[in-house]
Amino acid sequence: MAVALLLGGQANGNAGREMVIQLAALFVAYQAYASSTAGRVSDEKVVRWAGWVLAATIGLVLLHLVPLPYNLWAILSPVDTAKQVLEQLGLANGWRPFALDPAETFDNLLLLLPPIAMFYAVLRLSERGRTRLALVALGLAIVGAALGLLQYGSGTQSLDFYEATHIGFGSGYFANRNHQADFAIIGWLLAAGLIASPWVPTARFGAAGQAGILLLMSALFILAILATGSRGGFLLAVFAALAILIIRFAGNAGKLFGALIGAGALGAAILAIAASSGSALLGRTLERFGNEDEVRLIIWPRVLEIVQDTMPLGAGIGSFVEYYRFTEPLDMVGRKFVNSAHNEFLEIAFDAGIPGLLLLFAGIFVIGWAAWKALRGGLGDAGDYRRLQAVAGVAVIVLIAHSSFDYPLRTTGLAVTFAGLCGLLMPRPSDSTIVTSETDRTTVDSSARNTT
Repeated sequence: MAVALLLGGQANGNAGREMVIQLAALFVAYQAYASSTAGRVSDEKVVRWAGWVLAATIGLVLLHLVPLPYNLWAILSPVDTAKQVLEQLGLANGWRPFALDPAETFDNLLLLLPPIAMFYAVLRLSERGRTRLALVALGLAIVGAALGLLQYGSGTQSLDFYEATHIGFGSGYFANRNHQADFAIIGWLLAAGLIASPWVPTARFGAAGQAGILLLMSALFILAILATGSRGGFLLAVFAALAILIIRFAGNAGKLFGALIGAGALGAAILAIAASSGSALLGRTLERFGNEDEVRLIIWPRVLEIVQDTMPLGAGIGSFVEYYRFTEPLDMVGRKFVNSAHNEFLEIAFDAGIPGLLLLFAGIFVIGWAAWKALRGGLGDAGDYRRLQAVAGVAVIVLIAHSSFDYPLRTTGLAVTFAGLCGLLMPRPSDSTIVTSETDRTTVDSSARNTT
């Protein structure tokens, strides 16, 4: 996770950095397979279905790389322009893979390796191991939030990890400020889920101490989100705040209602003070909501047109950027180029057609199924691990929701984080025990010693 976040913060990133992450993923995958816990993976249906969805996804990518006789390729491929170009060049013969841009398709296949390795490694972890992994992610998020605030304060790119267009904003480990906002939200959610965990040092501080620590972390992450200037991050942070309150006060309607009223009043007061004082930290974000030159709204009608042109099989995984470039209307061509559809549903529909959309919705269904199984008992008297699963579920929703108007999961760092969050939602190995209190943790530890 650390390697992916520190080196994989850019979509379509540097090949050398991505190779290091992929080699690390191979090492993790081998260790997970060869470790003494090999075979200790829950055999529940939801885990098996997750495996089938991942296997089908890899299979679809491989199918797009299989060479086909030209005549069969011409029948299956919906890209008439490509056929006309090949005919003009006298290359309408031989064998061709289905994908319009097979090199990019192969790159996408390699990019699947780190998140899949993370997912299967998490499946083998006990409750304690999964909690420790979440704690590592929280630590990285805290450092990333502090880095983002320093970047914002410097007003230059001297502290940025990547050469980006968002100069003067806090982008943390990422090239895109929106992705930094996502990771700060994830950190905030993990802080709320881990604060009372018996495996975390804060468990001994009591309710008042935990509340104070959570407030300090909340302030850090909220400031980091505002420093990004991300409109999507701002809206998703409001959703995350409501989710945190509901999860923290689940089972106590009176306290929940009071917390919601208090949080709403505090938020309104902060907005009013910031608006009247001309606060740059909040003002730059609010000003962007009135931007009439929103690129997404300009390109989406054209993207919808080319999606319809490439149905039902798509143009090939990873082919969107190249196809869009040579079909972009001249009145939309400018200094900047479109590097994504800024909507994963549209881009997957273009790349992989109906099969890709079916796999996408199958994956979302499996994640929802896993979350329902994890949380169906409620949170009122649940163990702290179940609260961690609840915030992981909210974080997954945040990333999926943001993917409808951006591309967070095309950065390896967030893709690996997303896979880890999905792993937290999955059933633990059969010998893992839910820990509901410090007393239970002592019992579990004693039992483990006796077994040894």
